[in-house]
Parts: sequence; structure tokens; C-alpha cells
Amino acid sequence: LPAGSGDISHVSAGEPLLIDRANPDFAFAQTLSPGLAIGVGPAGLLRRGDGGATGVVWPLGTGVRVTPPRAVSTPAGHVVAFRQGGADGQIMTGWLRADGTALGELAVLEGAPKSLGTPTVSLLGERALVLFSARADKSEPYRVYAAVATPGQPPSPVRALDLPAEGGGALTPSLASLPGERYLVQWTDGNVGQYQVHVRILDDKLQPISEALLVSGKGANAGQGTIVTTGSASVSFFIQTTAGHDELWGATLSCH
Repeated sequence: LPAGSGDISHVSAGEPLLIDRANPDFAFAQTLSPGLAIGVGPAGLLRRGDGGATGVVWPLGTGVRVTPPRAVSTPAGHVVAFRQGGADGQIMTGWLRADGTALGELAVLEGAPKSLGTPTVSLLGERALVLFSARADKSEPYRVYAAVATPGQPPSPVRALDLPAEGGGALTPSLASLPGERYLVQWTDGNVGQYQVHVRILDDKLQPISEALLVSGKGANAGQGTIVTTGSASVSFFIQTTAGHDELWGATLSCH
């Protein structure tokens, strides 16, 4: 990896790799485009330009806890999603213009269950899709929920995806595009010490068009991770515990 100081907060695939590093005044840094990055500081969600100067995009209340903001770029701008207020808080979304200034106020995803995981964002065609795991209470398994974010409009109502899961339910979703307006979704399920990673192909309405496929090794404890696709192949990345330590594993997939 390129040399630098500070903990790595985000890695953007490309040539070359974009490595973001956080500091106390610009936590959870993520580059959105050349010369533009977002992060979190004491005043709220910030943007940073080429010269290193920062400005407040959306102020946040003093002491409000937030997860790392995740963003994806569309023709209409950049969409950002994060959870604020802990697991019983809210999933927030907002849009940025190309220069990183706010395109409207933050919006809450309405209709989400009470207990929330950390959200991520993906592209659904030219639209932005917010994905997260949630459940109503501890007696229920987690399910993966999705909402479409459109600039200038409230986010769509959340909906549960049809992803079979065992044990504690479906966790840590990731989604990437396939040719032919299809999408490959990855998630983790199982119980503590026995997690597994699965994938499934969805259509452009997020309906399943394939069976769920186990990509981590049978009997292995694996989870987290993300899915990356190119024109001809997909790679499932995940963390697998081997001999008491964590390793980054990958499985190459061919989707027909």
C-alpha cells in the first residue's frame, strides 16, 4: 500500500488504489472524486478539497455517534449514508453536488426496524441504493433491507430482500452490478463462530433470479467483506478466521 500516516479508513479500487487515512479532525475519510473527500469532525460531516481545507456539509449534534459515512457517485451527484445514534438510532441519507456541497438536507429512512446495522451504498443502474441489516427486536433474526435514494425526493420506503439466512440472520450486505441489469448481492449469516458468506443474483427490481450460493468454505468461520464485479467476472472478498487469526480471502465467481 502507498505510504502514509494514520489508520486506513477507506480503500477505493482502481489504478492506482486510492487509500484514505483518518485523523481526529477528519475521521472516516473517503475520497469521492479527484480533489474531493468526505469525513467526520467535531462540527459534523465535512468535505475536504485539494488544498486540505475542510468545510461543514451537514452539522451534527454534539456527541452524536455516527458510523463511517459511505458514499457512491451517480450522474446526479454523490449520495451519502450513515447511521447516527447507535444501533437504536436512524439511517440517514443525503446528496452532495459534484463539488461536495450539500444538495438539500439529510433525510431519515422511514419504516426501518428498530435495531439497525451499519449501512452501505451501491448503484442500482443510475440510482443509489442504501443497504443495511436490521431487526425489530432481539428475538428476531436480522434481515437485509434496501431503500432507493433519489435527489430532491425523500428516500423510498425500506423493503426486505429475499435472502435466506440461518442463526442470527443476514448481515453485512454488499451489492455490485452484473451485465444485463442484474445484480450480485453478498451477505453473511450464521451464529457466532460459525458465520458463512453467501451470494445471490437479483434482477433490477431486487427480486432473486438464482439460488443462494455459499462462497466461503464449508465449516469455516467467515464474514464481513464485499463483492467486486468486472465485465466478465466477480470476486467475493471476506474475512475468514484461520488458526485463531483473521485472513482476507477471496473467491472468484462466474455469473451467467
